[in-house]
Amino acid sequence: MDTPQQELERAFLNLRDLKHIGMALMQYAIAVSADGSVMKTEAGGFRVVRHTFGFVEFSFPEGPEKIRMHVNFDPSQIEGLDGRFLPVRDSCPYPVCDIVRPNQLASAARYIEAAERKYLGTRFTNSSGFDQTVN
Repeated sequence: MDTPQQELERAFLNLRDLKHIGMALMQYAIAVSADGSVMKTEAGGFRVVRHTFGFVEFSFPEGPEKIRMHVNFDPSQIEGLDGRFLPVRDSCPYPVCDIVRPNQLASAARYIEAAERKYLGTRFTNSSGFDQTVN
């Protein structure tokens, strides 16, 4: 039986034009999360989790080829052209964007990086050296 990460890899590899973009985003999300793991969601998507904190979720809507990416970050932090190049809209559980072109990779990666910065901003280390959530 395949792991959720293997299922996500297969889903990306089944894409025609976006397979390499999807694989790069998945690998980047797992790498920046340090100990990230992939979990399958109830809705059929895939969530990259750091500890118990899900910060990036991928799904594959019906219709024209696209990767739907939910990212737990503050969209007001988008700088420059990223917001126009890869628009983000409010959604549940996190803001969402639809990746439809390979040249949206850089913006999508910056959104993942912003989610990791948000996660790190909610953490602190207590006097015993354990990492704890602030809120």
